[in-house]
Amino acid sequence: MSLFIDQEALIVEKLIVDLDTLNSRVYYGKDLENAMDKALAGTSVFVAYSGIVSVLPLPNAAHIAKATLQYTIWIVGRSATLHGSGQGSRSEVDPVATSVITSIMGWKASKELTPLVLAQSQDISYADGFAFFPLAFTSHTTLRGANS
Repeated sequence: MSLFIDQEALIVEKLIVDLDTLNSRVYYGKDLENAMDKALAGTSVFVAYSGIVSVLPLPNAAHIAKATLQYTIWIVGRSATLHGSGQGSRSEVDPVATSVITSIMGWKASKELTPLVLAQSQDISYADGFAFFPLAFTSHTTLRGANS
């Protein structure tokens, strides 16, 4: 495993504990392909490592760079109430989103990475009676390559 994937696992573990009282299930990003099946039982949370979103090489040290890593938390909900308006889904997802933010914003999973910061994310999307609410978090680390 790598530092990046390890952080994903640590976020999943933290959210499983912190969201326990909300009756929400927490999954890895690899489970997103079955998100609608998993969300049938209630609001589901998916944690996915989204990749390196920026790199800033250090001046006069091309082999050292500060990298920004992004993790996307997808909250998937459904609701039969207020069908078509999105309000049912929003009211179902809101307490879960609030708990996700308060749980991991500012949390530092490992010494190699800076604390997680809430970042701009993709837009909410709707498909087949489900709503997909993304939250993005970033963290920074220093990467070192070969010094030739």
